[in-house]
Amino acid sequence: MTWHVAGFLGHDCASSHIVAGSEHRPGCTLGETDHIERSARRERIVKHDRVMKTRQRLARRVERAALPERPFIGRGPRYLVQPSVAAACASSLRAIAAVLRDETHSIDEASLKAVERFLTRGGSPFLGRDSTAALRDVVRLKDVIVGVELAVFDEERLAVAV
Repeated sequence: MTWHVAGFLGHDCASSHIVAGSEHRPGCTLGETDHIERSARRERIVKHDRVMKTRQRLARRVERAALPERPFIGRGPRYLVQPSVAAACASSLRAIAAVLRDETHSIDEASLKAVERFLTRGGSPFLGRDSTAALRDVVRLKDVIVGVELAVFDEERLAVAV
């Protein structure tokens, strides 16, 4: 039985090796095992690079959205994003962009799509005129992406001087 993984054509023993882990399988030559491991490692690197490239591109879009745009003089709307909305959302958008650029912070695909929808979807409050609604949505989105740090209170009583 033959199989195909990452441009390498092999046989049964190699496919059982991928499932079983990194130990050497009987019937496989050491060269086949090394090639399979290198191939799997290369695939992980390529996927990581592709995801990071997407995150970098999205981070640039988020940072551009945080800056108020200049008005368009001519037919149609003056602004795609109202300056008051961009100013209200700027700090949260910059925080999201910083986390997107951080390779150590893991972000799932659904969260990346949520950021993209917030910036581009026609019904998004970010593209409307209500800065309060846009701020509420971007803070919720920031809490999902960045993570919420909960305050920890100790149980010690404090004396308040009046």
